[in-house]
Amino acid sequence: MTLLLVKHLGEDRRARSQLQGKVLFLTICAAGIGGTFQYGYNISIINAPTTYIQRFINETWLERTGASLDSGVILLVWSFIVSIYSLGGLAGALIAGPMAIKLGRKTSLLLNNAFVIIAAVFSGFSRMARSFEMIMLGRFFTGINAGVSMNIQPMYLGESAPKKIRGAVTLTSASFTALGLVLGQVVGIRELLGGEESWPLLLASNVVPGLIQLMTLPWLPESPRYLLIDRGDKESCICALQKLRGNDDLSSELEEMQAEQTAIKGQRAKRPWELFQNPAVRRQLITIIVLSSAMQLCGNDSMYFYASYVFQEAGIPYEKIQYLIIGTGCCELITAVTCNAIIERAGRRLLILGGYSLMAVWAIVFMVALSQQIQYRRLFQMMLVLGIGGNLLPGFHLSVINYPSVHIKRFINKTWLERYGSPLHQETITLLWSLIVSIYCVGGLLGCLCSGYLFVKYGKKKCLLCNNMLIMVAALHMGFSKTAKSFEMILIGRFLYGISAGVCLNAHSQYLGEISPKKLRGFANTNALVFLTLGKVLGQIMGLRVFLGTESLWPLLLAICGIAAFVQLVSLPFFPESPTYLLMQKEDTEGCLKAMKELWGEGDHQAEFDDMMKEKAAMKSIKTMSVLEVMKEPALRWQLYILILLMMSLQLCGLSAIYFYTFEVFRAARLDEDLIPYIALGVGICEFFSNILCSFIIDRFGRRMLLWGGYGLMAGMMAFLVTALSLQNQFSWMASCSVILIFLFIIAYGIGPAGAVTSVLMEIFNQSARSSAFVIAGTIGWMGLMEALGPFSFLIFVGVLVISGIFSYLLLPETKGKSIMEITEMFSTIHFGKKLLLTAGKNSPAEHTFCTKF
Repeated sequence: MTLLLVKHLGEDRRARSQLQGKVLFLTICAAGIGGTFQYGYNISIINAPTTYIQRFINETWLERTGASLDSGVILLVWSFIVSIYSLGGLAGALIAGPMAIKLGRKTSLLLNNAFVIIAAVFSGFSRMARSFEMIMLGRFFTGINAGVSMNIQPMYLGESAPKKIRGAVTLTSASFTALGLVLGQVVGIRELLGGEESWPLLLASNVVPGLIQLMTLPWLPESPRYLLIDRGDKESCICALQKLRGNDDLSSELEEMQAEQTAIKGQRAKRPWELFQNPAVRRQLITIIVLSSAMQLCGNDSMYFYASYVFQEAGIPYEKIQYLIIGTGCCELITAVTCNAIIERAGRRLLILGGYSLMAVWAIVFMVALSQQIQYRRLFQMMLVLGIGGNLLPGFHLSVINYPSVHIKRFINKTWLERYGSPLHQETITLLWSLIVSIYCVGGLLGCLCSGYLFVKYGKKKCLLCNNMLIMVAALHMGFSKTAKSFEMILIGRFLYGISAGVCLNAHSQYLGEISPKKLRGFANTNALVFLTLGKVLGQIMGLRVFLGTESLWPLLLAICGIAAFVQLVSLPFFPESPTYLLMQKEDTEGCLKAMKELWGEGDHQAEFDDMMKEKAAMKSIKTMSVLEVMKEPALRWQLYILILLMMSLQLCGLSAIYFYTFEVFRAARLDEDLIPYIALGVGICEFFSNILCSFIIDRFGRRMLLWGGYGLMAGMMAFLVTALSLQNQFSWMASCSVILIFLFIIAYGIGPAGAVTSVLMEIFNQSARSSAFVIAGTIGWMGLMEALGPFSFLIFVGVLVISGIFSYLLLPETKGKSIMEITEMFSTIHFGKKLLLTAGKNSPAEHTFCTKF
């Protein structure tokens, strides 16, 4: 009997658990279908019948007055029909609060369907009544419905959901909005309800979701929090909780609600204007305003608006565009559902920060692509492909290795213990870890030294393709190191990653400079740094514990860049080799012209081609120069001085020390320890966006201004930072100043020297010396110095920055919009009025070898 009773209780518990899932799921569906679904649905269905409604407006006016409307007036009436939806939404939002308080969440949603039923009647019978004013009224009432549901549905679901899945349940509002968008696009196609005869039925079809909600929602419980806190009905609250949770263990949840009820006991519900006067909720109010404004101004609506235009310019047939637009809605729906699945694991803040960052990046890319879409579409595609498998990966390697350090050290010790039966000393573990970190630089230096010879012999495209295979081999070593119980595989993987980084850091910048036209050369060169910084940011994000920075997933974290290498491996073969390389090294004039046409589109590129031919003629008797020959050549002496100074200034500008001291500065500012990794991530994101800004202004302001201006600003910020760090023990507010100065320093670095240096190095050397010059620059970069002199080490950096700024202002010629021959001519006049030519006597055409040995 006891066993039967236990069995019965177990079955009853399982039944209750299943019931909980069903009731909560049905509540989500019933609230969503007549809630935010209507918002998305009514936004999308209005686009399909645009032409037919405008024609109906004109026909109706003609029947009434005997005169047709001007096209401008028709457009004005149509704009009013579209925009009155927003006015209704505003009215609905204003009445949503009082409705939710006085009537309850569920009852408000049920009554809200009256607005959509009225709207459907007006819209559905508008054509029959020959009244376009009825469409306006229908749109206004539809807007009221949307305004009410957009406010009350998330509130209702958030209060009905258990705490552990509250974020996911509340987020279903966004999923239903996306679902409404997609279904509105599907129903609005011409083959269904988007035709000339059926558009009134299309506008009235929003009554169907409203009727579904009216039939289903009454059977589901009211919000438990509303029942207890607003109405004081504990019994109804418990009954609603039992239905939603499926069990009787409600004590902790009830205690939490009762504590909130006690805290606000005797307080009436606040009116909207009273919230602005209440200091206790000021931060919450600011957060709501900022996030809501960001949602409205993020450009999502503009993306949908431009979708048809973009698809049309891409050569897609007109009749197919409507289906592609449906595909964009499906993408939003899929991502909304994905967000539902990960929000409780990743957290709200990280998703908002990462989402806005990625949206900003792609909005900028989209803007540039639109402005240059017809002529340079292929060039931008190639820049993207080069970035994914180029500088993105070294940036990722540099930042990601710190996050799994604890797990890798533990793995080293565990592996050694399993092999030899005794653990390693802490000093030995630290030594092995240091070797894993530093061997990357050894590989980078080796890859850099080999890159010049490889670029000349095989071309940058082939080198990058082979480099991708090397990255994939390294990724396999990293990914399977834990399975194979071999920390030596991590060492090998890091070494191979370093070699690949040394190659692609040189190849990416040179390749971009050689495939871009003169007017976009600065933007293209800076693009390499944008991807390098993006790699750093992605490494910081993926290394967080909520993603791949865990003990079980760290091999995947170290191996994931193999995916990016594979993407470039399969896509880069469809793009041409550098036009400059084809003409200078391969003597392939036809191939050069074909590559220019493919990358730059139809147009007159004769001036660019003539510049290449002049450079080729000037370099005709000069072989490709080795590193030693570049260092000995008198005509390249000033270019070499500038290269060394600029690279040393990047190494000694203090950026590494800034990143090194970031955590200490944030702790001194008394920031929450849990917040510090995210604020440090914000520093990386700040550098990323400043690099993007640099790419857009470099061809407008020139390289020299960005260099000396950037160095000057950095020197000022560094001097203030030294002062703030020294005085933060005496004045507590100095620590906050240090935080601000770090961000300002990063902005000055990203806008100025970070992007301009790469562009200058690309432009001051001709084709015969460029590969070797980049070997020298890369060698200096990989042999960077470590700074560890405490806060006053920043004074050294101030001096370096001031000297670099003065040198850039006085001695560096502006290279913006100049050909290589013009830049060489300018440098030849620097030598105290004496023009020096490249020595050609010892460099006969027969001697066409390349050497990277010193």
